[in-house]
Amino acid sequence: MGSQQRTHRHIYQSYIGRAAQEQCLDFDDLPARSRARLKCLRPRCVSAQRRYRYLLVDEYQDTNRPQYELMKLLASEA
Repeated sequence: MGSQQRTHRHIYQSYIGRAAQEQCLDFDDLPARSRARLKCLRPRCVSAQRRYRYLLVDEYQDTNRPQYELMKLLASEA
């Protein structure tokens, strides 16, 4: 591993550690964390499924796996 890669790894690990320490989420964490919480809290998931009758996914071609899985979970029948 080169010097630049080690520097990038150190910066990223520091960022992740600080975010956890401050209880902050990165934008990319939101879909995955939301999906995980809804799967663990079944009543809350059912409530969200019933509350939101329609979902609009803008730029579907740019949807990543966690976003897709969250939308699929929310679009499932309650």
